[in-house]
Amino acid sequence: MQGQYWKKIIPNALNSDTSVIYNWEEHNSYHSAYGKLVFLKSGRFIFNSQRPFGSHEYSEGDYTIKKDTLILNTDFREGNLEIKVEYSENELNETPPRRLSFARNLNGKLLRKARYLMNYDTAIDKSYYADFPMSFYANDFLYNITALKLEVYPGISSQWIPILKNRNYLIVTVLSHIDFNEFKPRILTNYKLLKSEDTLIDFEGGL
Repeated sequence: MQGQYWKKIIPNALNSDTSVIYNWEEHNSYHSAYGKLVFLKSGRFIFNSQRPFGSHEYSEGDYTIKKDTLILNTDFREGNLEIKVEYSENELNETPPRRLSFARNLNGKLLRKARYLMNYDTAIDKSYYADFPMSFYANDFLYNITALKLEVYPGISSQWIPILKNRNYLIVTVLSHIDFNEFKPRILTNYKLLKSEDTLIDFEGGL
């Protein structure tokens, strides 16, 4: 039940963009845990939590207020990751050779944990990882791609992207500078917290 009640903290007066801060903390003889929610006047929020055994989460997003309820939506969620697919007639400059590239972010960072889903099929055994370009997927299967979807973290993915030139080499770029190899977010979609005097009440119990 940790984190169901968030206590209000007066923000530092020097930080003019901060509207309000809430947190919770738990300690015993062996472990400590905490959660922190920072709400900015710009309509953004920042979430941090740390639980035992190195479980650290971080997210940012937008919030709205409806009467006594705060509604949180993180920036990255299922189906809203923006990606770009480019076609090349020339072999990709990757070793070993592959027809479908590793996904990279806007900084050129190779996203090794990303996986591709193909042809509107979300079955795990139909996933394709660029680490294994010589699998059966890399032969006849890749010549029959009609659509692909990229997942960079469980719950964070692109929409299905139609593939128009499946005989070409495919280059995929995530339109973000975030290094999703290290990013461990808490994904929130229309997540509700009830405001009550100097506390937030988390009835959903997930933060």
